Amino acid sequence: AQWLERGFVAAFRDLLDRADVQARLLRTPGGERSVTNVLHLAELLHRAAVEGGHGPAALVEWLARMRADEAARGALAEDAAQIRLESDESALKIVTVHKSKGLEYPLVYCPFFFRPVFGRQRPKEGDLIFHDSAGAACLILDVDRCEEAAREARRELLAEEMRLLYVALTRAQQRCSVVWGVFRGAALSPLGYLLGPQDGRWEQYLASGKSAGDRDAPAEAELRARLDEIARAAGGAIEVRELDFSAGARYRRPAAAPRPLACRQLRTVLDQTWQLTSFSGLVAAGARSPEDPEEELDRDAVAAGPAEPGPGGGGATVRLASFPAGRAAGEAIHRIFERLDFAQRDPAAEEALVRSELARARIGTEWVAPLRGAIGDVLETPLDGKVPPLRLRDIPAEGRLCEMYFAFPACAERRAKGIPRLTSDALARVFEEHGRPPLPPEYAGRVAQVGVAVRGFLVGFIDLVFESGGQWYIADYKTHHLGASAADYDPARLPALMAQHHYFLQYHIYAVALHRYLQLRLRDYDYDRHFGGVYYLFVRGISPAHPRGCGVYFDRPPRERIEALGRVLDAGS
Repeated sequence: AQWLERGFVAAFRDLLDRADVQARLLRTPGGERSVTNVLHLAELLHRAAVEGGHGPAALVEWLARMRADEAARGALAEDAAQIRLESDESALKIVTVHKSKGLEYPLVYCPFFFRPVFGRQRPKEGDLIFHDSAGAACLILDVDRCEEAAREARRELLAEEMRLLYVALTRAQQRCSVVWGVFRGAALSPLGYLLGPQDGRWEQYLASGKSAGDRDAPAEAELRARLDEIARAAGGAIEVRELDFSAGARYRRPAAAPRPLACRQLRTVLDQTWQLTSFSGLVAAGARSPEDPEEELDRDAVAAGPAEPGPGGGGATVRLASFPAGRAAGEAIHRIFERLDFAQRDPAAEEALVRSELARARIGTEWVAPLRGAIGDVLETPLDGKVPPLRLRDIPAEGRLCEMYFAFPACAERRAKGIPRLTSDALARVFEEHGRPPLPPEYAGRVAQVGVAVRGFLVGFIDLVFESGGQWYIADYKTHHLGASAADYDPARLPALMAQHHYFLQYHIYAVALHRYLQLRLRDYDYDRHFGGVYYLFVRGISPAHPRGCGVYFDRPPRERIEALGRVLDAGS
């Protein structure tokens, strides 16, 4: 059916793919030859189908006739039916010097460098192309500077020919053979300029455009002596020999026995310290939270149903006290906040979003109403003590960046005196030298124990970046289960958790990323004026009914600490 609808080639290629033909053939001795034959046969069949108008039955008949009838095969165009090389790896390649730029070949043969520089493109007065002293691209009509312009054009043409000579002589991996001698015009060739006597004849030629022709060419004995002198100075890298004009034996490719297939061995030493790493990679040796990607899905899931919210106060029961824990639940809440419009809430769309994400996380529908209520609590809760307070519900869609990706170098450059590494000790020194509350005094020691030495790029995603009142903030949603009451999410208890999971290090890396982003985006950016701070929102414990600050951790790192951390990330010290 596919053949009839789309043609033979489409059907045949689909057949090759479905049957994994090429991969299976290449695993066998001579597989490259077999694949070439199959693809060649497909071309012949396609050509017969198009030129003869053959359908499936007629094309099968044509193939049978070609296989059985030598005379019928002979009627095919010779170039179409000729067996093709399975690989041109060993074939002689004839390429222009321009085409060979940037490539390498095992053996290179340069037979035509005796041609004079201006033999085919001699500059003529009235049609001269060259760069003027100012480097400007312009059309100049100047009858008084014809001779001067002609000299400049000749010099540029010689310079271009010398560049091409350099390219040709540096393509060989093993050997480069060059034919040169007392040929007509050879003295005025690029190789003649390079190897000939420096007696001023070239300056005369470039100045006047005239030469004495072959009378300027050196004698053969003089030329051979000059070449032998160069070969002696090359220490064996250059050899001079007479060109053999006798007819050589016709080349016949040796019939080599197929080599047994074997896996190639990787012998390159890889620098495993150069990598793309993230906050999770940096603290891989430390403790992880249940919502970290490395944890199993729903490892700490709670089987109990939703709990009714209690009265306000420190002993109030949180809405999501028994909401399932684990990676799936955490990712569901993150995706809801990412897709939700904080300022323009649509109840129907919000419920559909929550139901969809809970179904994706395989969490029961009995959690739809509690989760919607908890999300509303997070959006309505004041995050600070200002008047009016900062609330997420007041952040419009155009004032926020969700899941902002960042990537910046971390000791990525090699240096003359070694290769820098981003180490735990260097990170710890930042927190030791610039430590102050809310960082615990012992946090620098915890960072030193992480045990990391990497270089490359530091990458990650920031849950939420938003702007309010001319300042930019970072927000990170955390779904840890810290207890069933609001008192379990008291602000005084959060720093210990932040230290345990190295969230202090995490939000400082995020702050460096946002700091650099704003430097690029805001014309008059100033950290002290534009950077508002970092919020870690432990969503299970946040509610306007709870005591102020429950479930909310806030810090605004000092500028000196962020700049010091940035220097460590750049240079490792």
